Amino acid sequence: MKKYNLFVIAVLLTLGIYAADKLAIAEPVNMGGATPAELKNFWSILEANVGASGQYELITRSSLQSIRTEIGLTEFSGLIETNSTQKTAALKAVKYLLVSHLGRNGNRYTVTLMVMDPSTGEIRPDQKISETYGSFAEISDKLKNTLRKIGIGPAVRKYGRSAVLPPVFRGRQPMPTYLAEELSTNLEYSLIENKIKIQNMKTVHSVLKKNGIGNLAEAEPALYSRVGDLLEVDYLIQIFVTRYSIRTEKKYVEVSRVNAIRRLGDLNGSIRIVSAQTGDVIKSVPFGLKVDFDDIDDDTTDWTAEDFGRYLIRGAVPAICQCAVTTMVQQSK
Repeated sequence: MKKYNLFVIAVLLTLGIYAADKLAIAEPVNMGGATPAELKNFWSILEANVGASGQYELITRSSLQSIRTEIGLTEFSGLIETNSTQKTAALKAVKYLLVSHLGRNGNRYTVTLMVMDPSTGEIRPDQKISETYGSFAEISDKLKNTLRKIGIGPAVRKYGRSAVLPPVFRGRQPMPTYLAEELSTNLEYSLIENKIKIQNMKTVHSVLKKNGIGNLAEAEPALYSRVGDLLEVDYLIQIFVTRYSIRTEKKYVEVSRVNAIRRLGDLNGSIRIVSAQTGDVIKSVPFGLKVDFDDIDDDTTDWTAEDFGRYLIRGAVPAICQCAVTTMVQQSK
């Protein structure tokens, strides 16, 4: 019986298992409005995203150009015309062909992606998609997720942790300096107590600052997705504060027939849970807390306005945390 080198067999088996299918990206077809520079950049963005995934062995542009010349095509759009089977059959070295269209109308861009089987010349019905983007920069940010929708690119990576973003203030009155830190810190502690893994807040602030990301009050999904990639998290947790006040009112006490000072606190807003992969808002839930500090058991005689404010925040955090925990647990099922 002939003996085989076990190491060689193992290598051959490994190559057979992990050898990537070859995919070529055809030159994008201009559906109107796009400039030659935009088409060229779009082609480069497609190649970068497909190549970075490691899912396919990407055929170079020069190799694809040689094949196109051999077939006798002046444009790749001819590949998706009727009766193109003979033309595409010549692409023997290519397992899949990614055909794309790019159109522009004002500031909006429409992208169509189709995966073709060169052996038949047919478009794979489950691998065709059209998306509209608000700018060319948005195409660069969101194309990775668009490709995932048609099965190109690696599956969404799960990091098993989330990040608390800096709170956003939308109230009319200026907010005290301690409010943002108090909210973030208490929410972080509460999430950890509920066994939610959180990216360190110092890391979050450092990464955002390093990449010039400041105001996330009205961020587009693409920016949220970029933040998620930078922080390497699954979810972004963001608090919006619409009202925060510590105020005093006069309270008439009938027994003593004197006016006493009554101190009240209000904290209103909403919590937003964002998918760090897509940048889409999964859930947004309002919250509100009103506190009459005369009703609490603590001795507030020597409290400052900041002490009352911190007490109010600590009282609101459990409900905010529970919303975040519930949403993320539901998403993980």
